[in-house]
Parts: sequence; C-alpha cells; structure tokens
Amino acid sequence: MDFIKTELRKLGLSEKEIDVYLAVLSAGSASVRSVSSISNINRGTTYNILKKLSDTGLVSYLEQGGIKRFVAKDPNNLYGVLDSKQDEINSLRIGLGNIVHQLGSVYHAHGNKPLARFYEGIDGAEVILRDVLSVMKLSDNKEYFIYSHPSIKNDLYEKFKDFTKQRVKLGISVKSISFQKEGSLHGLDERKWFKTEEEQLTYIIIYGGRVAFIARDSTNQLSGVVIENDHIYKTQKAIFLNLWSTLPKTNSLKEKI
Repeated sequence: MDFIKTELRKLGLSEKEIDVYLAVLSAGSASVRSVSSISNINRGTTYNILKKLSDTGLVSYLEQGGIKRFVAKDPNNLYGVLDSKQDEINSLRIGLGNIVHQLGSVYHAHGNKPLARFYEGIDGAEVILRDVLSVMKLSDNKEYFIYSHPSIKNDLYEKFKDFTKQRVKLGISVKSISFQKEGSLHGLDERKWFKTEEEQLTYIIIYGGRVAFIARDSTNQLSGVVIENDHIYKTQKAIFLNLWSTLPKTNSLKEKI
C-alpha cells in the first residue's frame, strides 16, 4: 500500500485525497459518511475531496433514496490525471520560455554577453523546439532559418510531433536549407537544397536572437547548445541568407521543418 501511495503522490494527489480515493475504491460503493469513517477524515473535507476526485474523473456517484453513493472509476483513469499534468507542464514550459526570453534581454543589456544553454537527448530537443515557438511567437518578424539534415531531424521531433502544426497555427514561417531531398512542404515554409556527401552534420536553427546547434554525441544521442547573442544571430542569419540567394528553387517535398 505504501508503494501505491507513493506513486499516487507523484501524480499530485494529497495525502487526504489518496486516503479518500482508496477508501472509495475498497468500499465499492459508499456514502460520504462511510467514506469519512473509512478514511478517518471529517465529512466536510471528505465531501470536498470527493467532488474534486469526481471532477478529475477518478470517482463518480449515483443517488439512492436521496443519498449520494460514490464509486471509484476504472483505475486506468489515472492516466488521465497524468495527461493533465503533462498539459500543465507544457503550458508552464512555454510560459517559462517567454519569461526567460524577457529576462535574457535584461541580462544582455549589460555588455550583450553570449548566453549558452546545453541540452541532452530527445527531451532536450523538445525544450529547444518549444523555445523556438515561444521566442518566435513574440518576435516582430516571425521567420526563422534552418540547416536541416535527416541524421538529426529523424529524432529531433520525436517528442514534439505536432511542432509543425503549432508553428503554422502561430503564423511562424521558416526557410530551410536541407542537405538531402525528401518530404513535402506543410505551409509557411520554403526549402532549398545544398548537396553534400557528409552523412553526419549539425542541425542548426537560427531564430529570434538565438542559434541552436544540435548534433550527435559519442553515444549517438542528441546533444544541443543554444547560444543567445544578437551579434552571433545576425552573423549566422547573414551567412544563411547569402547562401540561400545562391541556391536554385526546388520542388515541394515532404519534411518536418
């Protein structure tokens, strides 16, 4: 039972919520009075907790003779609680990106020192992609630039599969110089090709005063660094646009960018 309570705490349930939930689960069907007695929590608090558990989809109730009797729903509904927590985390991450962007502007006002942040694995890649959206959403010029290579791209979007959909929804456009021909365009995107025989190249994202470099480490895992500095950003952007102007137009092919 201790193990179960530990895992339920990780979902964000309080001690009293856990006691009430387990009381309903063990009783099968019980009134507020019975749940209060089993959980050893006063009736007023028990009723409020049961209402909250009902709102989160963990319990339901039916009325018999004017008395509400509560029953626990299928424990698989606990996955719904986890999903809601993930939605909250995603929202907090986007909000944090907005705050970091604004605080970074204050930080760089004192000498405009480059700020570098390091990320590891596909979880780190997701943080970088969400940073791209949060930064570009606030940018006056909603266009960024990419050097794309499938050796990185195939894993880069693994944890953020609807990135392109959200990008288009936010009205953010992108120009991509890709090192292999594949895929089709999805909206607000342009692509040109740069031929190379290299198989392992760095995926580079140039966006909103930042440049992200994403490559594979010695264990073949993704590893990235985001450098926030207006001078570095402008230099990389100038190089990209100069190369872009020399490359021929291409047909629409399918690729997440």
